Amino acid sequence: MLVVAGAFGFGAAAFVSILRTRLTDAVDQTAINRVNDVVALQNIPNSLSFPGDTDTFIQVVSTTGTVLSRTENAEDSPAVSLQKATPQVQVFTVGRLGNGASEPFRVAAVSATISGEAVFVFAGESLKPTDSTVSAVTRDLLIALPFLVGLVGLIAWRTTKRALRPVHQITAQVSSIGESDLSRRVPAAAVDDEIGELATTMNAMLARVEQAMSRQRRFVADASHELRSPLTSLRTQIEVASTDPAGVTMREAEPDLLAELDRLDHLVRDLLGMARIDARATVVTAFDLSSSVRKAMSQRRSTAQVVHRVDVPTSPVIVLGVADHLTRAVGNLVDNADRHAVGRVDVSLHVDHDQAVIEVVDDGSGIPVDKREYVFERFTRLDDARATDDGGSGLGLAIVRDIISMHGGTIAATDGTIAPMTGARMVIRLPLDHTPIDDAGTLAGVLTSERRGAAAG
Repeated sequence: MLVVAGAFGFGAAAFVSILRTRLTDAVDQTAINRVNDVVALQNIPNSLSFPGDTDTFIQVVSTTGTVLSRTENAEDSPAVSLQKATPQVQVFTVGRLGNGASEPFRVAAVSATISGEAVFVFAGESLKPTDSTVSAVTRDLLIALPFLVGLVGLIAWRTTKRALRPVHQITAQVSSIGESDLSRRVPAAAVDDEIGELATTMNAMLARVEQAMSRQRRFVADASHELRSPLTSLRTQIEVASTDPAGVTMREAEPDLLAELDRLDHLVRDLLGMARIDARATVVTAFDLSSSVRKAMSQRRSTAQVVHRVDVPTSPVIVLGVADHLTRAVGNLVDNADRHAVGRVDVSLHVDHDQAVIEVVDDGSGIPVDKREYVFERFTRLDDARATDDGGSGLGLAIVRDIISMHGGTIAATDGTIAPMTGARMVIRLPLDHTPIDDAGTLAGVLTSERRGAAAG
């Protein structure tokens, strides 16, 4: 209402100003016409009159200041202003006439020759009608504007309230949705407008929240189940060794206990790592992916059972992300390949257009086609011979997928090509980053916060 009042006030002031200007221009033109009519006379009349028009006066003045002719309403008035009379018609305002009339006049003045005599002609038109008209219009506007502003405010209030009623419904519905009932949705608007878009976006967000909560509950349940197995085994072995003198002693059970503890430690580390990945609480930088692959492979040595073959380029392959996370992703893939390989695991890194490609290939039995997406789910173990884990937690490939997804890449399982076996091939694709590096192979640039946010997102 304040904005509308300001706009109406400005418009009213402009209207009154234009009205006064137009009316004054009309008065000026009338005075000029009067002057021209007198100048056109052949002789100077003794008196002038305009029957019924008391708002007009005329004076014909000699060059010495003597009034030669005038209208009745200017009989007692001296000459207006001799300095104002020039060969060109001049128009000016006088506050009052000498006879005591208080209203202002617009006066047209000109110097001319009538009947061979040089004279000054003055014609004045009263501004009283103009002032009365402007005052009346101003008064009417001052009365009408508050009503107009109030009417506009009422219409705007009712229209806005009606338009925002769905927003209140959405707010009430969202406020009543609790953690235990995330399946509820806000009412969808019948009209395809901004309110409808808000309802659709809110429902999509609630669906994502429901999926996240469901995934979290399933994760907690699966983690609890996975943790119970080694804990139960530890408890059972300790109780048997402690209570059965004729059975296995604590020292004899020590290798089995340590194995279960290693399994428990590995599972806890996987859970903590996955929590950190989900939190995205890391600093994103540009780094050489070749170094990460070499680091991951340096932590694993070829054995008599499995031989590692590594093919990594000597030139830097720069990507944007978290180096430790990608090192762990490669390590998890190699660990998974080691558990299922017959005797060989190949690890390679190369550049394909604007992508860095990491391949981990083993000569095991491979992964069935219908299970190649399922293996990346959390706590997933296949029932066939390939998925027979000896110490695996079922989180390794899930962690890899989450890390690669966080870095804007993809991972897929395909057939391997190590003869004579057709094992599994894990292919990671990551977008390259073009941050310049110096001759020593270290990063020369500093990442901006926008790039970090884009990579972390």
